[in-house]
Amino acid sequence: MAIEHSEDASLNHAQAADIPQQEAADRLGIGIARVGLLIANGHLEPVKVPVGGPFVTTASVEAERAWRDNARRPAKLGRVLKDIVRWF
Repeated sequence: MAIEHSEDASLNHAQAADIPQQEAADRLGIGIARVGLLIANGHLEPVKVPVGGPFVTTASVEAERAWRDNARRPAKLGRVLKDIVRWF
C-alpha cells in the first residue's frame, strides 16, 4: 500500500507542474493551434495525464515565454526556418 501512496503523491506532484494547453496558449498570448505546432516542433513538452484534457509542462511554457521575451528578430526568423525544414 505504501507504494500506491507514493505513486499517487508523485502523480499529484506531476499534475501540479502541468497546465492545460488552453492555459498555455493564454499565457503565451497565442491560439491553441499554435500550441500544437510548438509541441510538434519540440518547443513545448506535452504531458499525458489519465484524466482531463491535453496538458503541457509549466517549465516548458515558462521557457518558451522567456525565449519569446528575449529572442531577437534574427533568432526568431531562424527558428521559423528550422521548424519549416523539420516538416520536410
